[in-house]
Amino acid sequence: MIMSDNFIDPSSASHPDSVLRLSSAVHRFAVPFINPKDQISFEDSFNTCSKSHSNTIAALQLADNRRREIKASMASGKVIHSSLSQSLKEYIPVINQILLSCKFQPEVARLDKHLVFSWSSGIEYNKYNKSKEFSDSEALMFEVVLSLATYALSESNIGCDSCVDGDFPKASRQFAKTAGIFQYLGEDVLPNWMANSMQHAEMENETLAETRVGVCLAMQHLFMAMTQQMVVATVLAKPGSPNYALLGKLSSGISEELEAFVSTFRSKSPVHLSRIDASFLTLVTFLINIHRSLSLYFLGRSLWLNDEYGVAIAAMSEATVAARTRTSPTSRGLPEIESNSPLQSLLPELSDYRRHMLSLLQSWEKDNQLVYFNKVPPSVPALFSVPEIESNSPLQSLLPELSDYRRHMLSLLQSWEKDNQLVYFNKVPPSVPADKALKPIRLKKIEEFGLDMCKDPLPFSLPGVSEQVSPPTAAESTPKDNNRDANATKGADPPSYEDAMNDTSFQEKVDADLARELQTKLNTD
Repeated sequence: MIMSDNFIDPSSASHPDSVLRLSSAVHRFAVPFINPKDQISFEDSFNTCSKSHSNTIAALQLADNRRREIKASMASGKVIHSSLSQSLKEYIPVINQILLSCKFQPEVARLDKHLVFSWSSGIEYNKYNKSKEFSDSEALMFEVVLSLATYALSESNIGCDSCVDGDFPKASRQFAKTAGIFQYLGEDVLPNWMANSMQHAEMENETLAETRVGVCLAMQHLFMAMTQQMVVATVLAKPGSPNYALLGKLSSGISEELEAFVSTFRSKSPVHLSRIDASFLTLVTFLINIHRSLSLYFLGRSLWLNDEYGVAIAAMSEATVAARTRTSPTSRGLPEIESNSPLQSLLPELSDYRRHMLSLLQSWEKDNQLVYFNKVPPSVPALFSVPEIESNSPLQSLLPELSDYRRHMLSLLQSWEKDNQLVYFNKVPPSVPADKALKPIRLKKIEEFGLDMCKDPLPFSLPGVSEQVSPPTAAESTPKDNNRDANATKGADPPSYEDAMNDTSFQEKVDADLARELQTKLNTD
């Protein structure tokens, strides 16, 4: 038989573009919105206690200017996320400095006008119900938290734009940054704010999703999964045959990360989970199962290349089952895609992916029946199941060792089974007991985030003090030289950030206390 130079072996056909598009499918969130009727001004509200301090006035004016830019970005027909993110990046440190200034000088941080911050949620946004419900709060921490959440989701939208443009490495970095911001909110900012809150149950039902610890921890898992999706897409987009074993591990990790998102959201913030757009939850279910299928698909491709033909066929067969539409909400497979679902756009890719797997499976089965004669197990043995990967260390150099290790284990297993049948007669359990099993691990690519907490608080003073009184230097003062309350009344500088953090009286004042003080004490006529 004469073979053409252009002949392509069906059993080694490259992955189609549909695999790349399914691997890189992500959700674009709306960002939280400031109430258009919100006309607050930090300069007007802190006018009396700031007018003797030029640097304080400058900071308040900067906060007002940046907040106006943020509102203008949101009010436009289409949000330009690069501009919005830049304004938020400059606004957040300033509003945080104002918050610390009030926290360290509660006796003099008096307001001339009420500060009532009004925001709507982006996470709870429903495209079929575009009327925004705004939540109000007088707590400066509420403004900080919503600004951080908006910054996170704006950065994620920049990542979505990069994904659409095919720049998967940049998209991965953006999603990793978003995951880091939500981690910071869920593990640092919000637990401190909610500490000792007497209205915890009431706040759980009435506040926005972005202000809940459980929601932010769940979002961290979601964006770590999206980061990993972009890693898979980056590998698939490169020319040539990819490292299928590595892709299988990453896809399996994505599926588990998405499951962690759902379980964390459901267990820690069920009230807000019920408010999420149902089509988004359907997408998450779809992605969990499609990445489970892709993991088995990549595993099968890797096994076939390593001459494990029987197990490769079993893996590919399981991949086709995982990509089927399920018959009930509790059965395996993909959720049913309704006619008005956003997932309709993925149906052509899904159909192409199914056809590709079926063609590959038929070709493999034919080759195995005519050439290789490998036994096809009913399912993928645990030996060949895809483990999750913890770091992004280069594994390609270890593939020869991995293949040799697998062959060694198979040889050892066959020898042990023979000895057990002839000599030992021990009962072989169907699987490894739970107390002896290894727990899977996942890749956790995240960009650490933190606010610049080293800026000294802004000075405030009570009416009637026109000049700022500077405290003595550290060399001149003694521990009892200055009374903090008296200095505040006289218009002295607030303590430096380092001094304040070393003062236990400041450390005892938590953010929940500050929120209540702003409501009951500072907001006076």
